[in-house]
Parts: sequence; structure tokens; C-alpha cells
Amino acid sequence: MGKRKRHKPGEVVGGPPPQSSSGQGIRIWKPVVRQQIASSVAKKMQEQGIAIPKDAEIVTPGQISGSHVPIDESLSRWVGLYPEMPPVVQARMKMRDGKKTWVCLGTAPDSCGLAPWNEPGISEWIGLNDAHHLEFMHMDKITRWCQVHQKGRYMRTNPRYDIDHWKWLQEKHHFPIYMQRHDPEVPSSVPIPLREFSEKFLAGRYARGSEYMRVLEMGSTFSYIIPMAIMEGAQRIEFYGVELAQEVEYVEQRPSTEFWMGIAGAHGVEIYVPQITRVLKAHFYGYGYPGPDETWPEAWRKMEDNVGDWPDFPDANDEIKKTLLMPGNWGKAAEEWQKEHVQPAAVK
Repeated sequence: MGKRKRHKPGEVVGGPPPQSSSGQGIRIWKPVVRQQIASSVAKKMQEQGIAIPKDAEIVTPGQISGSHVPIDESLSRWVGLYPEMPPVVQARMKMRDGKKTWVCLGTAPDSCGLAPWNEPGISEWIGLNDAHHLEFMHMDKITRWCQVHQKGRYMRTNPRYDIDHWKWLQEKHHFPIYMQRHDPEVPSSVPIPLREFSEKFLAGRYARGSEYMRVLEMGSTFSYIIPMAIMEGAQRIEFYGVELAQEVEYVEQRPSTEFWMGIAGAHGVEIYVPQITRVLKAHFYGYGYPGPDETWPEAWRKMEDNVGDWPDFPDANDEIKKTLLMPGNWGKAAEEWQKEHVQPAAVK
């Protein structure tokens, strides 16, 4: 999803998460880079007696790179595949009720497994790039796909996983594949409406130097999906597997994606991300960050809680919280359901 071709020895597979410090400024995530070898290539190397590097990663079909969890962890133990608590799922469904909802699916392993495949109220499911062979993808639910890279990139046989993405693109699918232009060799391809949403959201509004920018901030695949959703009447967009925490993503793609999330909000579209997600997670600058210095006198520290109570603030979701089945309320809810739906035994 990067803006330009980058030559590096392998995919990002680890490293500490991004951090910031008031004393040192932003510390960009410097990932651990490991050599990746497709499983089919590794098999041939073994057959020919060629030694596989000790620290190499063998990439198998459906495997994701970029996890913060060690590569030898099983798929079922990845952070992103832990189920969410029932109250969280229930709240999400209530927030979605009555709204035209799009679900945008990335492949970041920390939250991709939280996608609400079995939940109601979703109008559109959007996948991207070569994620179609991942085991947890429900391709029967997909309604749109995005592959906005240049042809030379999507024709590669093994772009990230040990799959043939180009062969898949040449098949006919039940959903459109949005690309830079219609590719005659990709029967389901349709041109992404770049001019239409550039004119609607960008033209004449942003300038750099002495000129207005013709196209601005198309820094990730999500930067194309979000304006498309707005133009097609989406009222809510949910993001799963969208972390943008690797170095090039953190520097270039996350700002662009959050820019378009802001545009969506300004047009009345709700944006939802799981609790674990790193986007839309800035420090509460000024009020809560940077924190008081340890040398400050106690009188200064007491002056820093300046937010106060906003009982009428609309983000409280009080009405939703009243109806949630929190763990402490499950017994009571079961009793009420029993009284309402189960007929009492006939008295003899």
C-alpha cells in the first residue's frame, strides 16, 4: 500500500510499537526485518540440499506478516483473533442499528480477527490487495475489493503470501474490483472514481506553496475507500485490521487515513475502530499529555484537571449502556427472558 516502490530484504515481522516522548519527540517504529521464503521455494531448497537460513521465516498460504506476536505462534493465538466481550459486540450492534454500514477489512493481525462476520446490519464488506486467501476471510460476504497499485505490482506471483494473486485477479468474481483503470485482463475490474471524489472533497480547498493540489492525501488504499463510501451514502464505516503501525504506514499512510476519517466525520458518517486499534488514538494533548513534570509543586499539579463534567455531552452513549448485558446483569436478564418467553408449567 506504499506510495512508491521500496526495496527491502523482507516483510516487517516484529519490533516494539510506536512510542512518543515529550523529551525526544516521536520515535518512529524501527521494525525487525526477517528474510521471508515462500513455502514452495523452501521445499525446493530442501529437495536440492540447500540450507535454509536459520532466522528465515517460511511463509505459507494464508499467513500474515507484520504481527507483534512472534511468528511461531499459532494463528488462533494471535492478538487480533481473540474474541471481544459480549457487551462490546452488543454495543457495536446497537450503534449500527438503522445505519447503512460499510466494513473495511485490513490485514493487520492485531485486529483483523475482530471483523464482525456473523453480526447483522452490514451493507458492504470491502477487502483489499492479496488478502483473499487468508483463512479467516469470508469471501462469500465480500461486496467490493480494492487493488489500486500499478499493474507490475499486482501481477507478481507471490507478492506477500505464498499465493498467486494475479491468477485470482484474472478470474470473474461476484463483486467489483476497484483499480486505477479497467484492466481488460481483470474481468471484474472497474476504475476507482478518483476524479469524482477529488472534485467533491478536495478541489480548491487545499494548497501547498503557490498552487492548489489537484489530488491530496491519497496515501493508502483506505484513502480511496472512505470517500467512495461517503459518496455512496454510507452512514457508518467500521475498520478491522487497520493498524498502520509499520514504519512506512506510520509515517505516510496513517496520517492520510485519519485525514479521510475526519472528512467522513464532517459529512455525518460515523467511524468505528476496535478498542485495540492504534488509529484515532492520539494523546489528549495539553490536558493529559505531556504530564506534569516531577519537579512541579503540588499547587501546579492540582490545576491540570480542566475538563470537568459534561453531563449533556453526546458521546456518553448513556442510552446504549443502559441496555447492555454487562456480566453483572446476565443473571437478571436471563430471569426476565425466562418470565417473558417461557410458559409456566400447567398446574395440575
